[in-house]
Amino acid sequence: DCDDNDATVYPGATELCDGLDNDCDTVVPADETTDADSDTYVECAERDPDALTFGFSLKNLWGEAIHPEARRAVESTAELLETLGHRVEVLDMPVDGEAFGRAFRVLWTACAGVFCKLVRRNLPESGLPSWAQWLLRRPSLFRLAMALGRSLEPLTRRMERLDAAQSPSDLWLAGVVMEQTAARFAAAFERHDLLLTTVLTRPPLPLGGLHLTGSDDAIGRRLLGYIGFTPIANATGLPALSLPATRTEVEGLPMAAHFMAPLGREDLLFAIAGQLERARPWAPHAPLTTP
Repeated sequence: DCDDNDATVYPGATELCDGLDNDCDTVVPADETTDADSDTYVECAERDPDALTFGFSLKNLWGEAIHPEARRAVESTAELLETLGHRVEVLDMPVDGEAFGRAFRVLWTACAGVFCKLVRRNLPESGLPSWAQWLLRRPSLFRLAMALGRSLEPLTRRMERLDAAQSPSDLWLAGVVMEQTAARFAAAFERHDLLLTTVLTRPPLPLGGLHLTGSDDAIGRRLLGYIGFTPIANATGLPALSLPATRTEVEGLPMAAHFMAPLGREDLLFAIAGQLERARPWAPHAPLTTP
């Protein structure tokens, strides 16, 4: 073993796209160190990967079945991966949907709260009269002004109100849930190279189609139930990407596949994206345009 501190480096190991001498033959392949097209990724990102093991799910965060069109996008991608020599198996994603949903809402609403606080903090640069600035520094009057002037969307105003009711301990506990979620996914990556899900759990909706009315819990569940597993990558920092997969049979709306990789393995995502694009060109799935 030429590096006892790195489990990917040992005699006979598979060369990875990581700029290291993985197999201890004293040679690092040239395409692992050369960025000929200056895209910040070395050329081996365009190399077909060795056979990988994928875990895929046909459920949402709460273990419920996804829409048939979303299922078709995932299954067609899984079938293509198998034809390319990869191993694909069904996996129940290692996430407590209820706990994650509550924690994600805390962090998400905090983003709206921070935004509104920054707006109030920068009021001296707004050019408003001093009396107006004084009024808008009061959170209740600021919310009223934003509502009357329609300066913020209703959902953003609602999220800011929720954040105002949270405490620092809420944020701390939400961070703990995210750390636990990241640990569960790290364990899943011990058995799988990449994870595959849908991007949206149902076909794209028209503007306003989510009907953001009802209780805060109902809205949060509706949103997270629609956007699938992308929040997992957002909250844990796992590398992820979405790739065109299919179009819905009736309306021709685009559906995409979502891949997640272990920390630091963006190279696998780029490699599988290139391989799938060569096997299933994306042009037929490009947005419709009018000449």
